[in-house]
Amino acid sequence: MKNSLFIGLSALLCFSTSFVSALPINSTAVGLVRRTQRKTDSGLTVSNVPSDWPDDATLTRVLASAPGKAFFWTGRNGGVSVEGKALLVAKAQGGNTLEGTLSSGGVIMPDFDFGNPETVRIWTVASKTFAELASGDSFVVTGRSTREGNIFHKDELPRLKRNRRINKIFKIDSTTARRTLVFDRNAGKLDAAANEANLRRDACLAKPPQLTIPRRSNSFRRDLSPVEKRAAPAARNQRRKAAAAPACPLPGAAQNKKVVPRSATASKVPRERTFPAGGKKPAAKPPAQKRKVARPANRPKRAPGKAAPPRKRTTPVKKPKKAAKPATKARGKPRKRR
Repeated sequence: MKNSLFIGLSALLCFSTSFVSALPINSTAVGLVRRTQRKTDSGLTVSNVPSDWPDDATLTRVLASAPGKAFFWTGRNGGVSVEGKALLVAKAQGGNTLEGTLSSGGVIMPDFDFGNPETVRIWTVASKTFAELASGDSFVVTGRSTREGNIFHKDELPRLKRNRRINKIFKIDSTTARRTLVFDRNAGKLDAAANEANLRRDACLAKPPQLTIPRRSNSFRRDLSPVEKRAAPAARNQRRKAAAAPACPLPGAAQNKKVVPRSATASKVPRERTFPAGGKKPAAKPPAQKRKVARPANRPKRAPGKAAPPRKRTTPVKKPKKAAKPATKARGKPRKRR
């Protein structure tokens, strides 16, 4: 009995050791990590193995962009990130986003995880490098809701403003495709809020791109917490109460005609009639007499101060129905020939 038990435990230990050694693991990671890779909405490959992640020199080499072709993004629309929509907008304008540039360069990035400081550091370095190497006009695609302390407002926007090669920064609404100027270096002030009256002006895109993308199933997406589930209906109600954003008119579409209320228009005064010299003003026409209608016979005239008598109702006389003749045996017999 003891020998058979010892043989069974030895076989189980050998099998588990060979199975674990066959798994693709990272020797530098803490514990045994199963290698997993997936594609994001931008086509970027993310991995959980640190040996696949790039270094700072690789990011600096890959993230160089042409003037006016750098597109950033921040925010969500109903819980869905605008990363995919930002890539569509950038491709329509001949540019690219951070994730699209990394995907084109064949770089494998880590999946962003707040609990892993190394992944946060790599993504922060990539965002800062992308903003520092941008030039010309830059664009940011925004969603309806943004996270407090997001990477764009914390890391990318300050470096874009300090970058002397950046001329203007435009904000593009992901729902209406409306473009708004939020920063102009020639205005003399770095803070757009300090000179908002002169810096903010709206301009529609010449060719608004298609802003709908198929939603992909993501097995790595975590479930919403109870606090987020309660906050979602409140955010929807707040958006319903807010004024709707003006939609971008399509090219060549007829503009709505301005309606002027009748109270705002001046009333037309009829012109005064003129008469020949020495002539007399024609006499006014007598008021038209009302046409008299003959009173029906069944409606007597009411005496003053008294109520009118009730009208006599005449009911039609119902004629009795003719009784059907009883059937006889002679009816229906053929007539005899003469």
